[in-house]
Amino acid sequence: MNNLVSVAWLSDHLEDEKLILLDCRLAKPKSVVGDESLNGTFIPGARSFDLNGKFSDINTNLPHMMPDEEHFNQAAKKLGISNDSKIVVYDQFGIYSSPRVWWMFKAMGHRNIAVLDGGLPAWISASKSTIPELNQKIKEGNFKAQLQKEWLADASEVLERSTDSSHMIIDARSAGRFHGTEPEPREGLKGGHIPGSKNLPFQEVLQHGKFKSKEDLERIFEQLGVENETLTCTCGSGVTASIILLAAALAGYEALSLYDGSWSEWGQLDNYPVKN
Repeated sequence: MNNLVSVAWLSDHLEDEKLILLDCRLAKPKSVVGDESLNGTFIPGARSFDLNGKFSDINTNLPHMMPDEEHFNQAAKKLGISNDSKIVVYDQFGIYSSPRVWWMFKAMGHRNIAVLDGGLPAWISASKSTIPELNQKIKEGNFKAQLQKEWLADASEVLERSTDSSHMIIDARSAGRFHGTEPEPREGLKGGHIPGSKNLPFQEVLQHGKFKSKEDLERIFEQLGVENETLTCTCGSGVTASIILLAAALAGYEALSLYDGSWSEWGQLDNYPVKN
C-alpha cells in the first residue's frame, strides 16, 4: 500500500478484513479552508482516532505530543489495530490532521499506512455513501509499537541541525508567522523562526484539498534548494509539518523527521535562538 490512496482505491478495499479506517478529524484552525458542516458526517466503517485525548502525551502542556510506546500501544489496540492491519486515515478538511496520524504510525514502526487523498470531501464529491455517526463494537487488536527514533527530533537535535549543512529544516507555517510579522495563535510565544530554517507554507503542496502531483512536489522541493539533505519539518504544533513531511515522502525523499514540539515549544524556550 502506498503512502497515499485515492477514493477509488478505498472504495474497492473497504470490505478488506485487514483494513482499519481511521477518522482523524481535529477542530478547524484559521489556517485551513474547510466545511465545518461535515462534522457529523463519516465514511462507513471508520473508527475515531482521538488525537488530542487518547493519542497524546498527558505529561506535557504542549499540544498533541507523541505519547510513549506503551500508551500508544494500548490506545491502538482499543481501536482494533494489529501489526498486520492495513491502515487508511482521513480527515474532514481534505488534507489536514490525517498526515499527522500517518507520521505517528510511521514513527511507531507501522509501515502499512496511507492517507486518503482529499479526505472526506473527496469521498463525498465522488458520491460515496456516508453515515451520521460512528457506533460499532471493536475487537481489541494486538498492536506492538517499535519506536523509530529517526522519525522524531527534539529541540536540542533541531538546534544542532540548524547549523549543519547536511540537514534542512522546513517550517510549514505562514510567511507572516515565519518572519514574525503575524501574531502567533498561542499566547506567550515569540515571533520568528528557527535560524537556518526555510519556509514552505503547507498550503503550497496542496491543490483543491489534495496533494499536488509528484512532479509538482519534486519541483517545489527543488526550488526550495533541497538536494540530499535530511529534512526536519516543523510548524506551530506538529500537525501541518506532517503535511510537508508526507509531501516530501511523495516526492521521493526518505531521510525525514518531524520536530514534535515545533514552535509551541521553541517559541517559549529561553536559550534557543530566534530569527525574524
